[in-house]
Amino acid sequence: PLDSPALILGDLHGNIDDLHFFVSELWDPFAEAQPVDGDAANSVHDSMECVRFAPEVLVLGPGGACELERLDSFADCRTHSAAGVPTAATAGAVRSIAELRLATRRLVFLGDYVDRGGASVEVAAYVLALYALCPSRVLLLRGNHELPHINSRYGFRESCRTLFGPIRGCAVWDLFNATFALLPLAAGIDGLVFCAHAGIPRPRAFGGDDRAGLLRSRWPLDEAARTARQQEVFTDLIWADPSGSGVEDSGFRQNPERGKNACYYGESALDDFFATTGYQLLVRAHEPKVSGFQLQKSGKVVTIFSSSGYMHAGNAAAGLFVNRGLVQVLGRRAPPPPPAPVPT
Repeated sequence: PLDSPALILGDLHGNIDDLHFFVSELWDPFAEAQPVDGDAANSVHDSMECVRFAPEVLVLGPGGACELERLDSFADCRTHSAAGVPTAATAGAVRSIAELRLATRRLVFLGDYVDRGGASVEVAAYVLALYALCPSRVLLLRGNHELPHINSRYGFRESCRTLFGPIRGCAVWDLFNATFALLPLAAGIDGLVFCAHAGIPRPRAFGGDDRAGLLRSRWPLDEAARTARQQEVFTDLIWADPSGSGVEDSGFRQNPERGKNACYYGESALDDFFATTGYQLLVRAHEPKVSGFQLQKSGKVVTIFSSSGYMHAGNAAAGLFVNRGLVQVLGRRAPPPPPAPVPT
């Protein structure tokens, strides 16, 4: 388990510009985190009884510029308290890049560092260097693109070969993947926020609920050495998606778009997982979003995508600031379209 304040970033996919912006602008690896709103806010948050959403997005720009925008989907958020009504939480929210930089203690990355972007090797090296620099303050989770059979198909292996040559490049690619295999699959913040690349694990078919114990245990690195149950949970954490709108929203069901073993999870599945583990919010990545983020399932799931202009789609990038149960979305504007070619 981790303690807040923390800055959470989602998929990067070889986007070195967004990675460098978020890290260099919003985090000082050598500074001690400072309280945001003074002693009054500290006393409010010391209880940490429930997750609360800040009603405004802090939209970040270059050179310290920022502005606040109303969180359009705030009406769908809930505090998960007994009353179950949306609540505006302003105490502890950050209002500027300077405040955020002072407040952020930890960096949590949700995986998918490589593939499809132009700087996969550089991004992978960057985040690993951050961890080497501050291992107690940087957490790297594993995503599905940290699997060798995936990143051999979607660009990372070829990027290594281009930079280092066909023989040495494959050796570098092997070393990266050996390192990726060591990354954890999930983390908790303040006992309230569950972080994983994609989803929550389904319960086992028979017997008691074993998920809390499995999430705390160490597994064999070699897939062939894992039990069938460990592999099922592994798949859920890095492949699953929340069910979409208009779909019967209960339990788990097969997700054929992700493969025969992947699943969708509905709101009742989240409620059951939260009741078992004590968490109140799932923060995940895995899916690009136009605004860089999306709130789903009555505010029980937040999807964060931190690579703008993904696959030339024009999407924005986003991060998430978590501070003693307060959750605040951080947005970065979508990049402007490239200039039209000049006729010759």
